[in-house]
Amino acid sequence: MSTLEQEIKQLAAEAGADLVGITTCVRLADAPPSGDATYLLPSARSVVSFAVALDPETIRSFISKENWVAHCEERKAAVQRLYTIGDAVAAHLGSAGLQAVNVDINNNYRPEEGAADVTEMTEFHPTFSHRYAAVAAGVGRLGWSGNLMTRQFGSLVELGSVLTSAELEADPLLAENPCDNCKSCAQVCPVGMIDPKESISVTVAGITEEIAAKRRNTCCWIGC
Repeated sequence: MSTLEQEIKQLAAEAGADLVGITTCVRLADAPPSGDATYLLPSARSVVSFAVALDPETIRSFISKENWVAHCEERKAAVQRLYTIGDAVAAHLGSAGLQAVNVDINNNYRPEEGAADVTEMTEFHPTFSHRYAAVAAGVGRLGWSGNLMTRQFGSLVELGSVLTSAELEADPLLAENPCDNCKSCAQVCPVGMIDPKESISVTVAGITEEIAAKRRNTCCWIGC
């Protein structure tokens, strides 16, 4: 691993990242369209993926309806930290004369045919998928819910990505999927978005996962 990869990982960790991985855009070539980094950065050759872990006790308190405010505050802080990490990594790459884009955390979607604006959209394909980048960078694997599962923190992570023109060395993929296929995600979803039986195949970085078929993404907005 070159000095630049080491510098990026150290910088991300110092800025608050709990997990950091690197992938090449070549490795993402078999992913769904949202895995195409050149959509946002035509010169993209690599992606830096990073994650911030959430506190399990705060999540339990939220799910049990004891304290929802603490979870909301924690997620807000996590997103702020992700932007801090991404900005630091992008600035470091920029100082080396390389192009870099800190991808927005959420709610930026690709235009859909026939949809005049976000209120008419149904698919909500992101401009770039943090989940696909994380799989390709060895940070985690897709669980039954379609969310990222990590070995260290399960699904209790928020994700960020920096796209760059730098030719970086990719990290090893995560060989074993941390998801045990318990399908609790399907049982607890308040709007039944996650199917407990029917699945679809998703391939990222040569890894094909069977994840739950879902109802339209607008259900997520309504339910959560």
